[in-house]
Amino acid sequence: MARRARAPRLTLAASQEFFGTKDDERPAIPVKCNCGLVEFSAEMSSKKKALRTARKPLDKFSGKGRRGRRGAPRAEILGRAEHLRLLLEKCWDQIGDDLLRALNKEDVIQAFERTDEYHRRFFVPHLAPLILKILTEKKFPKTRTARIGFLSDSLGAEGAVSARRSRDICQSVRMP
Repeated sequence: MARRARAPRLTLAASQEFFGTKDDERPAIPVKCNCGLVEFSAEMSSKKKALRTARKPLDKFSGKGRRGRRGAPRAEILGRAEHLRLLLEKCWDQIGDDLLRALNKEDVIQAFERTDEYHRRFFVPHLAPLILKILTEKKFPKTRTARIGFLSDSLGAEGAVSARRSRDICQSVRMP
């Protein structure tokens, strides 16, 4: 059986010219395999090339954020609204009449002074202006349970979005 002549070795310059690589990149190493009668060649990348970092990684964080306002966390708003509903149900008999008569922020704070410290810290002083705004809305309900639900759902976002949007978020999460 006659031996075939080996392919001539490529120099670095010739391989860069053949494979189209730059000087700073490592060229691919051509490998020829002889399996019986069939001869084929494959390019194998060098180990150093495989260890280099990717030019465009998959987990790259884009410097630009998405357009528009950041969304409000819906589940968090609903959870806070449900918690405020439980608190208002416990203390509504003590504060309900005073809240409905409130004309300014100080009246709202004074109404919550009748409750214990645990209930008070969730509502005043940071939510007092928002509570007053919600209480003076035209669509504020007339019954006790509806008032508690309306107020708690409106306060769920704590002013991050409007009171109406907070109620809409609570409704959409409850009824998917």
